[in-house]
Amino acid sequence: MAAQLKSIGTLLAETWEAYTVRALPMLGVLLLSSVFALLAITLAGLILALGMGGVASLMTLLERGQLPLPVLLPVLAVLFLVLSLFMLWGQSAVLAMTVDGDIGIIRALGVGWRRMWSLGWILLLTGGIVMAGSLLIVPGVVFSIWFVFAAFILYAEDRHGLDALFASHGCVRGHFWNTLARLVVIWLLSLLIGMVPLVGQVLSFLFTPFVLLFMMSLYRDLKEARGDDGVARGNRFFWGGLAAIGMVLAALGLVGAAVTLAPQWPELMRQMHHGHAALIPRQGLVPPAQHMSAAAREVGAGHLLPHPFGNPGAWRKS
Repeated sequence: MAAQLKSIGTLLAETWEAYTVRALPMLGVLLLSSVFALLAITLAGLILALGMGGVASLMTLLERGQLPLPVLLPVLAVLFLVLSLFMLWGQSAVLAMTVDGDIGIIRALGVGWRRMWSLGWILLLTGGIVMAGSLLIVPGVVFSIWFVFAAFILYAEDRHGLDALFASHGCVRGHFWNTLARLVVIWLLSLLIGMVPLVGQVLSFLFTPFVLLFMMSLYRDLKEARGDDGVARGNRFFWGGLAAIGMVLAALGLVGAAVTLAPQWPELMRQMHHGHAALIPRQGLVPPAQHMSAAAREVGAGHLLPHPFGNPGAWRKS
Protein backbone atom coordinates (compact mmCIF):
# COMPACT_ATOMS: atom_id res chain seq x y z
CA MET A 1 0.00 0.00 0.00
CA ALA A 2 1.34 3.43 -0.94
CA ALA A 3 2.37 5.74 1.85
CA GLN A 4 0.29 8.79 2.76
CA LEU A 5 1.42 12.21 1.64
CA LYS A 6 2.79 14.68 4.15
CA SER A 7 0.46 17.39 5.36
CA ILE A 8 0.62 20.85 3.85
CA GLY A 9 1.92 22.22 7.16
CA THR A 10 4.78 19.71 7.19
CA LEU A 11 5.70 20.55 3.60
CA LEU A 12 5.67 24.27 4.37
CA ALA A 13 7.88 23.76 7.43
CA GLU A 14 10.38 21.67 5.46
CA THR A 15 10.38 24.22 2.67
CA TRP A 16 11.05 27.08 5.07
CA GLU A 17 13.99 25.22 6.57
CA ALA A 18 15.49 24.73 3.11
CA TYR A 19 14.66 28.31 2.10
CA THR A 20 16.64 29.84 4.97
CA VAL A 21 19.75 28.02 3.75
CA ARG A 22 19.39 28.11 -0.04
CA ALA A 23 17.39 31.22 -0.91
CA LEU A 24 20.34 33.61 -1.31
CA PRO A 25 22.27 31.60 -3.94
CA MET A 26 19.05 30.87 -5.81
CA LEU A 27 18.16 34.57 -5.84
CA GLY A 28 21.72 35.30 -6.95
CA VAL A 29 21.28 33.08 -10.00
CA LEU A 30 17.99 34.77 -10.88
CA LEU A 31 19.57 38.22 -10.55
CA LEU A 32 22.58 37.26 -12.68
CA SER A 33 20.41 35.90 -15.46
CA SER A 34 18.33 39.08 -15.41
CA VAL A 35 21.46 41.25 -15.56
CA PHE A 36 22.84 39.22 -18.47
CA ALA A 37 19.52 39.56 -20.30
CA LEU A 38 19.44 43.32 -19.71
CA LEU A 39 23.01 43.74 -20.97
CA ALA A 40 22.29 41.65 -24.07
CA ILE A 41 19.15 43.65 -24.89
CA THR A 42 20.98 46.94 -24.31
CA LEU A 43 23.76 45.85 -26.65
CA ALA A 44 21.26 44.79 -29.30
CA GLY A 45 19.45 48.11 -28.94
CA LEU A 46 22.69 50.05 -29.37
CA ILE A 47 23.54 48.07 -32.50
CA LEU A 48 20.09 48.84 -33.91
CA ALA A 49 20.44 52.53 -33.01
CA LEU A 50 23.83 52.76 -34.72
CA GLY A 51 22.38 51.14 -37.81
CA MET A 52 19.62 53.77 -37.85
CA GLY A 53 22.00 56.72 -37.51
CA GLY A 54 22.10 57.02 -33.73
CA VAL A 55 19.81 56.87 -30.73
CA ALA A 56 18.22 60.27 -31.42
CA SER A 57 17.46 59.30 -35.02
CA LEU A 58 15.95 55.98 -33.93
CA MET A 59 13.72 57.66 -31.32
CA THR A 60 12.57 60.22 -33.87
CA LEU A 61 11.61 57.47 -36.32
CA LEU A 62 9.72 55.61 -33.59
CA GLU A 63 7.84 58.70 -32.40
CA ARG A 64 6.84 59.69 -35.91
CA GLY A 65 5.76 56.17 -36.82
CA GLN A 66 8.24 56.13 -39.68
CA LEU A 67 10.06 52.95 -38.69
CA PRO A 68 8.61 50.29 -41.02
CA LEU A 69 6.98 47.36 -39.30
CA PRO A 70 8.82 44.85 -41.55
CA VAL A 71 12.04 46.27 -40.12
CA LEU A 72 10.82 46.50 -36.53
CA LEU A 73 9.26 43.04 -36.25
CA PRO A 74 12.48 41.09 -36.94
CA VAL A 75 14.31 43.32 -34.46
CA LEU A 76 11.66 42.70 -31.81
CA ALA A 77 11.79 38.98 -32.58
CA VAL A 78 15.56 38.91 -32.07
CA LEU A 79 15.27 40.86 -28.81
CA PHE A 80 12.56 38.46 -27.63
CA LEU A 81 14.71 35.45 -28.46
CA VAL A 82 17.71 36.94 -26.66
CA LEU A 83 15.61 37.70 -23.59
CA SER A 84 14.05 34.21 -23.67
CA LEU A 85 17.49 32.60 -23.98
CA PHE A 86 18.90 34.28 -20.89
CA MET A 87 15.73 33.83 -18.86
CA LEU A 88 15.64 30.14 -19.81
CA TRP A 89 19.27 29.83 -18.77
CA GLY A 90 18.51 31.40 -15.40
CA GLN A 91 15.45 29.21 -14.92
CA SER A 92 17.47 26.13 -15.78
CA ALA A 93 20.24 27.10 -13.35
CA VAL A 94 17.85 27.81 -10.48
CA LEU A 95 16.06 24.50 -11.08
CA ALA A 96 19.43 22.75 -10.88
CA MET A 97 20.01 24.42 -7.50
CA THR A 98 16.49 23.49 -6.38
CA VAL A 99 17.09 19.81 -7.06
CA ASP A 100 20.70 19.72 -5.84
CA GLY A 101 21.28 21.87 -2.79
CA ASP A 102 25.03 21.23 -2.75
CA ILE A 103 25.97 23.08 -5.94
CA GLY A 104 27.00 26.73 -5.96
CA ILE A 105 26.13 29.56 -8.31
CA ILE A 106 28.94 29.00 -10.84
CA ARG A 107 28.34 25.28 -11.15
CA ALA A 108 24.57 25.85 -11.33
CA LEU A 109 25.06 28.23 -14.25
CA GLY A 110 27.12 25.57 -16.01
CA VAL A 111 24.53 22.85 -15.42
CA GLY A 112 21.80 25.28 -16.38
CA TRP A 113 23.47 26.06 -19.71
CA ARG A 114 23.86 22.37 -20.59
CA ARG A 115 20.29 21.52 -19.60
CA MET A 116 18.43 24.56 -20.82
CA TRP A 117 17.71 23.16 -24.29
CA SER A 118 16.17 20.04 -22.77
CA LEU A 119 14.24 22.28 -20.36
CA GLY A 120 13.02 24.42 -23.24
CA TRP A 121 11.79 21.32 -25.08
CA ILE A 122 9.92 20.09 -22.00
CA LEU A 123 8.32 23.51 -21.53
CA LEU A 124 7.30 23.58 -25.20
CA LEU A 125 5.76 20.12 -24.97
CA THR A 126 3.94 20.92 -21.75
CA GLY A 127 2.75 24.30 -23.02
CA GLY A 128 1.56 22.79 -26.30
CA ILE A 129 -0.38 20.01 -24.57
CA VAL A 130 -1.96 22.40 -22.08
CA MET A 131 -2.78 24.87 -24.89
CA ALA A 132 -4.53 22.16 -26.93
CA GLY A 133 -6.28 20.81 -23.84
CA SER A 134 -7.43 24.30 -22.86
CA LEU A 135 -9.78 24.31 -25.83
CA LEU A 136 -11.93 22.05 -23.63
CA ILE A 137 -10.95 23.92 -20.41
CA VAL A 138 -11.05 20.98 -17.97
CA PRO A 139 -8.45 18.83 -19.79
CA GLY A 140 -6.12 21.83 -19.82
CA VAL A 141 -6.29 22.11 -16.03
CA VAL A 142 -5.81 18.37 -15.60
CA PHE A 143 -2.82 18.30 -17.94
CA SER A 144 -1.25 21.22 -16.04
CA ILE A 145 -1.33 19.21 -12.81
CA TRP A 146 -0.20 15.96 -14.42
CA PHE A 147 2.91 17.48 -15.97
CA VAL A 148 3.80 20.14 -13.40
CA PHE A 149 6.87 18.21 -12.16
CA ALA A 150 8.34 17.42 -15.58
CA ALA A 151 11.00 20.16 -15.36
CA PHE A 152 12.11 18.96 -11.90
CA ILE A 153 12.33 15.39 -13.16
CA LEU A 154 14.74 16.46 -15.91
CA TYR A 155 17.30 17.38 -13.22
CA ALA A 156 16.38 14.80 -10.58
CA GLU A 157 15.99 11.70 -12.79
CA ASP A 158 17.65 12.73 -16.06
CA ARG A 159 14.49 12.07 -18.06
CA HIS A 160 13.95 14.11 -21.20
CA GLY A 161 11.05 15.17 -23.38
CA LEU A 162 7.91 13.07 -23.16
CA ASP A 163 9.62 10.68 -20.71
CA ALA A 164 9.76 13.53 -18.17
CA LEU A 165 6.10 14.29 -18.75
CA PHE A 166 5.14 10.64 -18.34
CA ALA A 167 7.18 10.40 -15.14
CA SER A 168 5.42 13.48 -13.77
CA HIS A 169 2.07 11.89 -14.56
CA GLY A 170 3.25 8.80 -12.74
CA CYS A 171 3.99 10.88 -9.63
CA VAL A 172 0.56 12.49 -9.61
CA ARG A 173 -1.40 9.37 -10.51
CA GLY A 174 -3.50 8.30 -7.56
CA HIS A 175 -2.87 11.60 -5.74
CA PHE A 176 -4.39 14.11 -8.13
CA TRP A 177 -6.68 15.92 -5.68
CA ASN A 178 -4.08 15.97 -2.90
CA THR A 179 -1.53 17.36 -5.33
CA LEU A 180 -3.97 19.97 -6.60
CA ALA A 181 -4.80 21.09 -3.06
CA ARG A 182 -1.14 21.57 -2.16
CA LEU A 183 -0.37 23.44 -5.35
CA VAL A 184 -3.40 25.70 -4.88
CA VAL A 185 -2.10 26.65 -1.42
CA ILE A 186 1.32 27.71 -2.69
CA TRP A 187 -0.16 29.49 -5.72
CA LEU A 188 -2.59 31.42 -3.51
CA LEU A 189 0.29 32.45 -1.24
CA SER A 190 2.18 33.70 -4.29
CA LEU A 191 -0.87 35.65 -5.45
CA LEU A 192 -1.44 37.28 -2.07
CA ILE A 193 2.22 38.23 -1.71
CA GLY A 194 2.22 39.79 -5.16
CA MET A 195 -0.81 41.93 -4.21
CA VAL A 196 0.98 43.65 -1.31
CA PRO A 197 0.98 47.40 -2.10
CA LEU A 198 4.23 49.01 -3.23
CA VAL A 199 6.52 46.05 -2.47
CA GLY A 200 4.52 43.21 -4.00
CA GLN A 201 6.88 42.69 -6.93
CA VAL A 202 9.93 42.58 -4.69
CA LEU A 203 8.27 40.13 -2.31
CA SER A 204 7.20 37.94 -5.24
CA PHE A 205 10.80 37.81 -6.42
CA LEU A 206 12.01 36.85 -2.93
CA PHE A 207 9.25 34.23 -2.69
CA THR A 208 10.20 32.49 -5.96
CA PRO A 209 12.79 30.14 -4.38
CA PHE A 210 10.24 29.18 -1.73
CA VAL A 211 7.75 28.14 -4.42
CA LEU A 212 10.36 26.05 -6.23
CA LEU A 213 11.56 24.39 -3.03
CA PHE A 214 7.98 23.63 -2.01
CA MET A 215 7.27 21.99 -5.35
CA MET A 216 10.48 19.98 -5.06
CA SER A 217 9.46 18.77 -1.60
CA LEU A 218 6.04 17.82 -2.93
CA TYR A 219 7.60 15.95 -5.87
CA ARG A 220 9.85 13.94 -3.54
CA ASP A 221 6.91 13.18 -1.28
CA LEU A 222 4.86 11.94 -4.23
CA LYS A 223 7.77 9.87 -5.51
CA GLU A 224 8.16 8.20 -2.13
CA ALA A 225 4.43 7.64 -1.77
CA ARG A 226 3.90 5.93 -5.12
CA GLY A 227 6.29 3.05 -4.37
CA ASP A 228 7.26 2.29 -8.01
CA ASP A 229 9.40 3.71 -10.80
CA GLY A 230 6.71 6.28 -11.51
CA VAL A 231 6.85 5.97 -15.29
CA ALA A 232 3.35 6.29 -16.74
CA ARG A 233 3.59 4.74 -20.16
CA GLY A 234 1.86 6.97 -22.64
CA ASN A 235 1.16 6.96 -26.32
CA ARG A 236 3.95 9.07 -27.79
CA PHE A 237 2.10 9.65 -31.04
CA PHE A 238 -0.99 10.96 -29.23
CA TRP A 239 0.81 13.23 -26.76
CA GLY A 240 3.34 14.42 -29.32
CA GLY A 241 0.53 15.21 -31.75
CA LEU A 242 -1.41 17.06 -29.07
CA ALA A 243 1.67 19.12 -28.24
CA ALA A 244 2.18 19.92 -31.93
CA ILE A 245 -1.42 21.11 -32.24
CA GLY A 246 -0.96 23.42 -29.26
CA MET A 247 2.29 24.83 -30.65
CA VAL A 248 0.66 25.49 -34.02
CA LEU A 249 -2.25 27.27 -32.31
CA ALA A 250 0.18 29.48 -30.37
CA ALA A 251 2.15 30.29 -33.53
CA LEU A 252 -1.04 31.15 -35.42
CA GLY A 253 -2.03 33.45 -32.57
CA LEU A 254 1.28 35.32 -32.82
CA VAL A 255 1.01 35.60 -36.59
CA GLY A 256 -2.56 36.82 -36.31
CA ALA A 257 -1.54 39.47 -33.80
CA ALA A 258 1.27 40.65 -36.08
CA VAL A 259 -1.03 40.78 -39.12
CA THR A 260 -3.64 42.72 -37.16
CA LEU A 261 -1.06 45.17 -35.83
CA ALA A 262 0.66 45.82 -39.17
CA PRO A 263 -1.93 48.17 -40.76
CA GLN A 264 -2.41 50.06 -37.48
CA TRP A 265 1.28 50.47 -36.67
CA PRO A 266 1.85 53.96 -38.17
CA GLU A 267 -1.31 55.31 -36.56
CA LEU A 268 -0.43 53.81 -33.16
CA MET A 269 3.01 55.39 -33.26
CA ARG A 270 1.52 58.76 -34.28
CA GLN A 271 -0.93 58.60 -31.38
CA MET A 272 1.92 57.82 -29.00
CA HIS A 273 3.85 60.78 -30.40
CA HIS A 274 0.87 63.14 -30.11
CA GLY A 275 0.12 61.90 -26.60
CA HIS A 276 3.70 62.63 -25.59
CA ALA A 277 3.61 66.06 -27.22
CA ALA A 278 0.31 66.93 -25.50
CA LEU A 279 1.98 66.56 -22.12
CA ILE A 280 4.73 69.05 -22.91
CA PRO A 281 2.70 72.29 -22.33
CA ARG A 282 1.83 71.17 -18.78
CA GLN A 283 5.45 70.87 -17.87
CA GLY A 284 6.18 74.60 -18.19
CA LEU A 285 4.58 78.00 -17.82
CA VAL A 286 4.63 79.01 -21.48
CA PRO A 287 2.84 76.65 -23.88
CA PRO A 288 3.68 76.21 -27.55
CA ALA A 289 1.69 78.36 -29.92
CA GLN A 290 -0.42 75.50 -31.25
CA HIS A 291 -1.70 74.75 -27.74
CA MET A 292 -2.48 78.40 -26.81
CA SER A 293 -5.92 79.88 -26.92
CA ALA A 294 -6.73 82.70 -29.36
CA ALA A 295 -6.84 85.20 -26.50
CA ALA A 296 -3.43 84.17 -25.30
CA ARG A 297 -1.90 84.50 -28.75
CA GLU A 298 -3.21 88.08 -28.97
CA VAL A 299 -1.19 89.00 -25.89
CA GLY A 300 1.94 88.86 -28.03
CA ALA A 301 5.15 89.29 -26.12
CA GLY A 302 3.47 89.89 -22.75
CA HIS A 303 4.31 87.71 -19.76
CA LEU A 304 1.89 84.84 -19.29
CA LEU A 305 1.18 83.17 -15.99
CA PRO A 306 -1.13 80.26 -15.24
CA HIS A 307 -4.13 81.14 -13.13
CA PRO A 308 -3.71 79.59 -9.67
CA PHE A 309 -7.30 78.39 -9.74
CA GLY A 310 -9.34 76.65 -12.38
CA ASN A 311 -8.22 75.13 -15.66
CA PRO A 312 -4.42 75.06 -16.12
CA GLY A 313 -5.07 75.97 -19.75
CA ALA A 314 -6.51 79.38 -18.78
CA TRP A 315 -3.88 82.08 -19.13
CA ARG A 316 -3.80 85.75 -18.19
CA LYS A 317 -1.51 88.65 -18.77
CA SER A 318 0.64 89.45 -15.74
